[in-house]
Order: sequence, then C-alpha cells, then structure tokens
Amino acid sequence: MIHILIEFWRGLQRWEGPARLSLKLGLLALIPLLLLWLAGPESLRRPALAGLCGLGLGLQMVFLWAWRGMLSDWTRAQRLYLDGDFEAACDLLQSRRAAGRADMRSLTLLGNALRMRALLEQSETVLREAQAASPRHAFPLTGLGRTLLARGRYAEAADTFETAIERGAPEVVALDLGEAHYHSGDVRSAVVHLQTGLDATRDSGRRLIAELLLQRADAAAGPDEGLLQEGLPWLEAQAGRYASTDYGRALQSLLDTALTARKL
Repeated sequence: MIHILIEFWRGLQRWEGPARLSLKLGLLALIPLLLLWLAGPESLRRPALAGLCGLGLGLQMVFLWAWRGMLSDWTRAQRLYLDGDFEAACDLLQSRRAAGRADMRSLTLLGNALRMRALLEQSETVLREAQAASPRHAFPLTGLGRTLLARGRYAEAADTFETAIERGAPEVVALDLGEAHYHSGDVRSAVVHLQTGLDATRDSGRRLIAELLLQRADAAAGPDEGLLQEGLPWLEAQAGRYASTDYGRALQSLLDTALTARKL
C-alpha cells in the first residue's frame, strides 16, 4: 500500500500545473461537503451529498485529463513492443524520458526494448534509472537481470533475479535465474530453478532453452520434436541478437545442439 501511494505521489509531480491546482481545490471543497453530509443539519445533507457526487465526477475528469498522455503513450509503446517494433517503442518512450515524464513502468519498458535491440549498455542505464525510481518493485529488477544476463554478467544477473523474486516477480523468472546460475557454473542451483520455471510457462522458446540446459546438466532427456519445432525460431533470433556477447555464443551452442537433435 505504501509503495502504491509513493508511486501515485511521484506521478502527481509530473502533472501539469492546472491539473494539480484543480485537484487541490477539489480536495479542499471535499472536506466541508463531507462534514455537512455526515454531521450537518438535515436540510443540508441532501444538497451536500449531491455536491459530493458532482465533485467526485469532476475529480475523475481531472485525473483522466492529467494522465491522458502517459496512459496513451504507455499503451502505444506496449503495443509496439509486443508487435516487435522495438525501435518505434524506444523512440516514443525516449521522448517521454527526455521530457522528464517517464515513470518506472515506462523506463522499464524502454530498457527492455533497448535490450531487444541489443543496445545493452543503454538498456542497463535506463533499467537502473527505473530501479532507482522504484527500489522495491520487481518489474525493473527483472528487466535489469535479463540485460545483465545478455551482457554475460551471470553472477550479478543471478543476484538481481533472486532479489526480484523476493520482491514478488512471477515464477517464470525462475527460468532466468536458472540460466544465470547455469552459465555462472552453479549447475545444481540451475537445475532446481529451471525445473521450477518450466512449470510456470508454456512459452516454447523459454521452455526450449530450459530443456536444453537441463539435458546438458543430465537432469532431463531433452526437448521433444514438437518443442524443437516451435521453439527453434525464437532461440535462433535470440542467438543472432546477442551474437557479439558471451551469452549469445552460449545460445548459439544450444542452437547447434537443438539443430543436431532435429537431424537425428
């Protein structure tokens, strides 16, 4: 609850002046109307209630107007990200960041989009900015962990994922933690977390990586033909995206194993 209030307060600081003034005046008017409705003369209670209803509607309009840009930009950027247009998503979110109007969600989405463009240094910078804006939130930590993983900083990525999970990240993040542990040499921990993460997702690409790593750790028989067929395009894209990093080379090795398995 406290975290939500802090985020709300930070959002208010980015409101335009007229919207902030309208909110203050509305809250000031709320107090006497509420007192009249609860404890005023009987003849004034009904008008006070009508005033409260009208004031509530007015405050809703103020909120909708004040948040109009942020909500629309977030929705548009999220849609662009999901459609794979990472460059357009970055352009949209960078403009908000440059204007000082990007909140934690926008910064995290920007950092994730930069990672998908293999701009890993920029991604880390933005995600650390998002983390600083909301230190207790799991969302930016998860994105930061994935960027650190892509940069080949496996031990640091594992620590970041562990913290994200402690702060409420979804169970699927265990797959990322398992990957980080595996590449840092902690195979026993990797197996535990990869198996946990497999139960939390049906994403074929993520499952394929987990199954291949478990196979290398002698903890599973390996992916079946159906998973190979569905997950290979995603794994190939990831290996190509990060080809210049140690992580990209590790993915390429997994891809080679998967392609060999398909030929057998």
